Amino acid sequence: MTSVRRGAAVLVAWLSAAGCGSAAQPTPAGRDAQSEAAGVSAAEPTRDDRDVVAVIDGSPITRAELDGSLALGLAEIETRAYDLRKEQLEALIAERLIAAEAKRRGVTVEELEQQEIDAKLTPPTDDEVAAVFEKYKSQAQGNPDGLKAFIRGRLQEQQREARRRAYVSTLEENATVDRRLTPPEPRRASLEVDDAPVRGAASAPVTVVEFTDFHCPFCRRVQPTLTDLLKKYEGKVRLVFRHFPIDQLHPTARQASEAAWCAEQEGKFWEYHDGLFDVGNDASPAALKKIASKVGLDEAAFDSCTAGTAAPAAVNRDLEEARRLGLSGTPTFFINGRPLVGGLPLDAFTEVIDEELAETR
Repeated sequence: MTSVRRGAAVLVAWLSAAGCGSAAQPTPAGRDAQSEAAGVSAAEPTRDDRDVVAVIDGSPITRAELDGSLALGLAEIETRAYDLRKEQLEALIAERLIAAEAKRRGVTVEELEQQEIDAKLTPPTDDEVAAVFEKYKSQAQGNPDGLKAFIRGRLQEQQREARRRAYVSTLEENATVDRRLTPPEPRRASLEVDDAPVRGAASAPVTVVEFTDFHCPFCRRVQPTLTDLLKKYEGKVRLVFRHFPIDQLHPTARQASEAAWCAEQEGKFWEYHDGLFDVGNDASPAALKKIASKVGLDEAAFDSCTAGTAAPAAVNRDLEEARRLGLSGTPTFFINGRPLVGGLPLDAFTEVIDEELAETR
């Protein structure tokens, strides 16, 4: 039943998370290209001079450089601000449409809502409440009777909200509503991906850069989605991998990343990548060697590489890039520089990718 599904969604929100680390799940956002440094003059400021936010021994730092390193945070702030404005705008439109209809009928707003909304609601059934409770009772805490009362109340609220939205839609059909609020321009981060492993056509117009921790469950969970993405947009999307092991959460993920880099040196990165996600969080030397053998790596070369200093240095370079971009959780993606955070469903990626493909057309 619809009301049960909505009630379930409310409880899921208490219990779910977007990814490993402290990052939240933002909506798609952003554009900002990194410009070249502008000169500084003692004369009247030019537009370029105003874009300089600091100067170190005559070398300027531009606003574009500053914003480029903050793309993720700025995108989240701008998108959240837009979402708040959009939500409030819809509330104001609904209020005015209802008020106008009440005036036309010669009744109060309260009387109109009673007639058209409250009188047409049906109380949630015990079966609906029980269905939501049974699905989430093992994850929720508190007195069962109190939780059921809460669920019943939320189902009632959601039913009323849905009925009100439907009624406002009928009013809007007979009115002229011209919405002019526009979303923020996409904000983009500047990333270097030349030496990173790539899946998909090298000439694809859309590049998805993935910062991942091999021991993050959300990173593992999103892998089938990425596979589906490459199939759906074959020739149009390429996937670029960057290492982002989070030591505080997954102490052995760094060893997995280093082993994967060594596999890359033998042209077997993606085979090894898939093997790491298949085995879970075991990064013991035996487990890493077993994957190496399975994908056909040279045992001596692999052992030498994992014992050397090149692999840690390569992983550290990716970590430095993640820090420069202000990343704090995995998986984090950049679609042509536009940040997207979390183990999200396919639709979240296709929305941004379709916009990017439309721009290329």
